[in-house]
Amino acid sequence: MKKIIAVLVCSLLIISLIPAVYAAEIPQTLEAPFSLAVRYDTSWGMMIRWTEPESISKLYSSGPDKVLDNCFFEIDVKINDGPWRQEGKTWGQNAGDYDQFPFLVTTPSQRRDINGVMESFIVASHHLGNDFSLEKNTYHFRARYVVQYMKDNQTENIISPYTQVVSIGKDAPSKLPETLEAPPKPTAELLTDANGAPYFMLSWDTPDSITKVNKQVPVHAFADWKIGDGKWASEVGELPFSTGSQLDDHIEIRPQDNGKFGEVDIKSELYTFRVYFKYETSGAKVVSPYSTPVSIGTPAYSYKGASNWAIPELDKASEYGFITDSIRDNMAGPITREEFCEVAVRLYEKSTGKEATYKDTSAFSDTKNPEIFKAYELGIVKGIGGGKFAPENLITREQIAAMMHRAVKAIKPDADFSTAGANVYPDEKDISGYALESVKFMNKNGLMTSVGGGNFAPKGTTTREQAVVIAVRTVERFGEE
Repeated sequence: MKKIIAVLVCSLLIISLIPAVYAAEIPQTLEAPFSLAVRYDTSWGMMIRWTEPESISKLYSSGPDKVLDNCFFEIDVKINDGPWRQEGKTWGQNAGDYDQFPFLVTTPSQRRDINGVMESFIVASHHLGNDFSLEKNTYHFRARYVVQYMKDNQTENIISPYTQVVSIGKDAPSKLPETLEAPPKPTAELLTDANGAPYFMLSWDTPDSITKVNKQVPVHAFADWKIGDGKWASEVGELPFSTGSQLDDHIEIRPQDNGKFGEVDIKSELYTFRVYFKYETSGAKVVSPYSTPVSIGTPAYSYKGASNWAIPELDKASEYGFITDSIRDNMAGPITREEFCEVAVRLYEKSTGKEATYKDTSAFSDTKNPEIFKAYELGIVKGIGGGKFAPENLITREQIAAMMHRAVKAIKPDADFSTAGANVYPDEKDISGYALESVKFMNKNGLMTSVGGGNFAPKGTTTREQAVVIAVRTVERFGEE
């Protein structure tokens, strides 16, 4: 491997002496690279990442603005308090002495992701001295661009400023992030290519936190999938779809080409996807939570036992991702506190575009469901007392009203929470004190209505389909505009 890397770099140095052909004016100055980052991989060596300015990309683009082919990214290095290897030298001097010369890469051969971040360049450990040690030494790196062109039969160079110095080693320990944010706002479309073959276009937003991490270590996006009420691909050992070797904000999913599943038929099947981010190095692997699932196809396939009256709003619920795995097999059955909590968290995430998180798991001793702890951290649930949540208990209508009232406060704190004009129920005396204001709020906003005889039936239960219909009405009333 060491010999291969040396040969490649020597080849780059030889290429650097080849005159270029230009189709536009040579620039007088160059922008420096952005966001230089370095990390150490035990299998490869120093991994260098940087962000390329758009002005540099245009120099060697394939369009009409193309200026040249000989544009180089030069990495200079010094060890501890020693000299920079390029200090005081003319660019191109000592090109044959690789151990003493800065490291080069031809930028046109590199792959840029959606944010202009370049793939890692490798500096092998043996090119950093015979006594390479991150425990004993600190390694400093800086980088710049060099453009070569011919003028009057002479090779001329334009050199950018250096980046800020980045360091790693004894006096500069490197620490990679331990968590990743989930992809927000996923969407799915069914498209057809030029040959009429169907494929899915899965898209999502990329959080700023992920963009920041990707400047340090390559972050990739993956899409898990399932058909109808079957198991997720990840649960049966199937490989997910992937954006490949770089960060992106969409995936073209062509199942027939990848052997994942057969011909796409959205008229009889429901296809559901969920996205996650991951980075992996020789010493770490960090995976984000899944995004909210997004479905496309025939929604009725995803909820069994549903009442005819509920189908239109259940279709919306399926698109919003509110029909969770735990309730889809019996939509007419009563919903538990745990199951409704999962729906409430989906509601919050869909309404705000934010991923619900949690840190504390000490609130309840009778559950390990992360969705319950997310809801607790958001203030949506409070438990039944004594450190218990009673996840398997059937949830009452007044408990649903209280949870949804709190969920709206978390989603839209500046909403109008007045209850003037709300109905007075004949059985209002049966509503618990803690829930009365919530019941009135839900009624005033058309989120929960009366049952037989105009009563609210606060201690009555709610079916799963009724629960997700309440969630649909809430997201459409108080979700993001």
